[in-house]
Amino acid sequence: MNYYRITEDIILICDRNIQYEISEYLSDKDYLYDELIKPSDKIFYLIDKNPDLFRRSYLVDRPELLDYVAEDILLLNRNSDIDISTIDKQLLELIANHQVTALNISYPNWVDCLYKDDLPLERPVKLNIVGLGDVGGTLLTGLKLLGSDFINTIGIYDKDANKMLRYEQEMQQIHFDETIMPKVKILDESEIFNCDILAFTVASFIPPVGSEVIDVRMAQLEHNSKIINIYAKLARNAKFKGLFAILSDPVDQLCKVAFDTSNTNDNGVKDFNGLASDQIKGFGLGVMHARAVYHSKNNPQYKNYLREGRAYGPHGKGLVIANSIENYDETLSQELTQLTIESNLAVRALGYKPYIAPALSSGCLSLLATIHGEWHYSSVYFGGKFVGCKNRHTKNGVEIETLKLPELLINRLQETYASL
Repeated sequence: MNYYRITEDIILICDRNIQYEISEYLSDKDYLYDELIKPSDKIFYLIDKNPDLFRRSYLVDRPELLDYVAEDILLLNRNSDIDISTIDKQLLELIANHQVTALNISYPNWVDCLYKDDLPLERPVKLNIVGLGDVGGTLLTGLKLLGSDFINTIGIYDKDANKMLRYEQEMQQIHFDETIMPKVKILDESEIFNCDILAFTVASFIPPVGSEVIDVRMAQLEHNSKIINIYAKLARNAKFKGLFAILSDPVDQLCKVAFDTSNTNDNGVKDFNGLASDQIKGFGLGVMHARAVYHSKNNPQYKNYLREGRAYGPHGKGLVIANSIENYDETLSQELTQLTIESNLAVRALGYKPYIAPALSSGCLSLLATIHGEWHYSSVYFGGKFVGCKNRHTKNGVEIETLKLPELLINRLQETYASL
């Protein structure tokens, strides 16, 4: 392994000599690694892979993540049959201590990762919400009430000026004794990307209650893609460095639209100078997990899900609910998956739009977990697709939960992955 100390606290590691390639980032002297690594050092293992199919950065929490042929659904499966005899022993120790970030130098903006602070930050974040419809307004209310320790300011933006005025007044009128809550501020369009996290909740089309639309979320793709395209371009032009969190339906597909659009220049060439893959996350799976929990509490045959179950995949068609990882049952899992998918239709059948649980489970609580660095459900990028799974943000990148998955479950996950 080749070690390069490029600043007092940043070390680059590569399995080949890249001194010439990174010379502009090296000082004239003492650039080679020649001293013990400090606990405070930021350590990056450099890879060079197609940015259309591989992430820009991620936490290396096991040796097999140093190099692999493809990023696909098998990243969720923990494989213990890896030969580590040829890997540098010190690097293995650093990986075991969760100190290593993989960094893909095929991204033009890879250097940004060296100097930016990853979530969780050591200070309260600035979070902006774009879109104050049913989901956006409910999300704002939840974050106002629960975000005091980790959110300093919540900026709000909507094309309807009266909505902004209404929510600013009502949120600022929520008060109880000396309880500290985030300040809510109306934004100009030019201020949208002046934040650490942008929560995108705009929806131009929602099928009315009582319509014949079966897959409500996919019916929104064409309409909502047009809007996400606009904001993805704005993010590119603003050189936004924060987290672009998408809550609009269909969540996972819109993440892909935002990634592709943001990284395409005005000549139609994909140059990857926009939002990096690790900057975009979809927040839709949290409510599917919550709905599976709801059904598992109401039906004893699904009770294992509470302690042993997992949710994977998109927010809607293609969802995979596993009743248990340790005691997987294909029939029970398929039944629980179908109940979970149809939960929103059950609410619509009562004459209501099901937006409260999504705004709070997928949105508010999952965003707070993201800020805290806690495990939560959201979609992350790998293999050119955004896939919902359990993950968390660390100081050294996003960590995806990996488990020893049963073969039947892997087969279901591969079907879902292919369909995306």
